[in-house]
Amino acid sequence: MLIFCSKSALACSGGTNAGTITPTAGYQTQAVTNGEYYVVNVTCGSIYNFTFCSNGGSASWDTQITVNQTNNTTQLAYNDDNCWTLNGDAQYITVNGEQCIELTDELNNQTGCAWSGSQIDFNQDFFLTLDYYFGNNINGADGNTFTFQPSASTACGTAGGQLGAGGITNALAIEFDTYDNDFPTHIYDMLCDHVAIETDGNHQNGTPAAGPACAKSGGGNIDDGGLYEVEITWNATTQTLDVYFDGAWVLNYTDDIVNNVFGGQNLVYWGATSATGGLNNQQYFCPSTVVLLPVEISLFESSCNGTSENFKWVTQTEQNTDHFVLEYTYDGFVFYPELVVAANGNSEEEITYNVRVETTDAAQRYYRLKVVDLDGAIQTSDLIASRSCSSSEQLIQSISQLDRRLIVMNKQKSAIKLIDLSGKIVASTQHNELIWRVDSNSLTQGIYHIIAVSETGSIASQKILKQ
Repeated sequence: MLIFCSKSALACSGGTNAGTITPTAGYQTQAVTNGEYYVVNVTCGSIYNFTFCSNGGSASWDTQITVNQTNNTTQLAYNDDNCWTLNGDAQYITVNGEQCIELTDELNNQTGCAWSGSQIDFNQDFFLTLDYYFGNNINGADGNTFTFQPSASTACGTAGGQLGAGGITNALAIEFDTYDNDFPTHIYDMLCDHVAIETDGNHQNGTPAAGPACAKSGGGNIDDGGLYEVEITWNATTQTLDVYFDGAWVLNYTDDIVNNVFGGQNLVYWGATSATGGLNNQQYFCPSTVVLLPVEISLFESSCNGTSENFKWVTQTEQNTDHFVLEYTYDGFVFYPELVVAANGNSEEEITYNVRVETTDAAQRYYRLKVVDLDGAIQTSDLIASRSCSSSEQLIQSISQLDRRLIVMNKQKSAIKLIDLSGKIVASTQHNELIWRVDSNSLTQGIYHIIAVSETGSIASQKILKQ
């Protein structure tokens, strides 16, 4: 999971002031301690010049920022892939320290749409994961969608039972409907809160392209105050779209979607829509942070071995486990398969898995481990940052979270700080350490930055997600 780029931050370490940033409009600097400053509220998509600290200190940066260093100036070019276009009533909100997008508030006749800044390619396999909140009123309405469409990032449909996606042309919408508009006929809706796939731009007339099917296997409501993980998988070879809700398979749809739905366009916008009508619910989505696993995994980490990155995970038990998929992402939403590893299946003993990845990808990757059961059920681990082993120098060798401890291993003795998103230093050691252990039990859930400064002045920054 990554923070949204409009809240990305730059840190300057080792200097006596924050230097200068141009253009100056809009940004804010926040002094932390020991000459460190954070710059926030810069504009997504804009280019900024950041001058190093006046005494020649170095800079570390959020991994969403592409950095090109020239003399004493660092030019920052934001990656718009992590930006969202919000339409209608959609707005950013913070939930338990995590930035999410609210599509509708608890008000009638609202419509909200949010589209990712990066288009997705239906000519290749992909996985998409979001956490949805459908409200806390089982008598409310109307629901959310997960929609793909080639029209525009400003697209937004109609309110009420159309769920904010109705009327968007050439769209494929996966609807999560919390209101039965079709009683007692039940051609397109069901009594239970349900999932369906619509391709004709109309969510209230005629049979859906797939479904409807109850979102929960036992039926019931999903607007019950819970946060539910939704995963969409696309197999470009078989042209099959599968929908999982709360870790369980719900339905699929097979078609030449590129030609029959998107009008021949394989690169399309993707995002979420929602609506209310005469009834309402607060409805929002967040990057997925689910870490429950069908096997007991005590370790998932990576380390560099030359230019290769070695991934290691340890299972304490396994039950009906079929295989593992090592996946990577750039933005915390779209995941790509890297490797598939066969599982032991059933075991009460500790098993260690090791795989090696070689890549020349210059962009920052984040990896997760997907566990697939024999019955097809899937669940995923938390994200870990790639070590970028193709780089010539890497100060931080590995970061792992194990037994309520955060363990940082460095290639050189370093002073280390753990900093939350507000810029507060929550833990640090001024002593030069090769291995630093922190009791993470007192840390709240969210994203943290680890900044290491070696005895020779080298600086490294890595981002972690505390569950």
